[in-house]
Amino acid sequence: MKKLVMKFVDAAGNNKSMTISDVKEGLTAENAQTLMDTIIAKDIFAFGPDALTSKDSASIVETTETELFEN
Repeated sequence: MKKLVMKFVDAAGNNKSMTISDVKEGLTAENAQTLMDTIIAKDIFAFGPDALTSKDSASIVETTETELFEN
């Protein structure tokens, strides 16, 4: 499974992260930056009293699941 992990900085200077699961193939750095810019500009998510003010980083994290047994 691929996840997009986006890291932001809020008005107080604290780091905040947001994860989106099952990202599509071919996601580019430009796509991620555009999404992050939109999230900041529209103040979509509130993390306490301080709004997100800037982008820190974005990465795609891949995990592999191995089923050991199933009932």
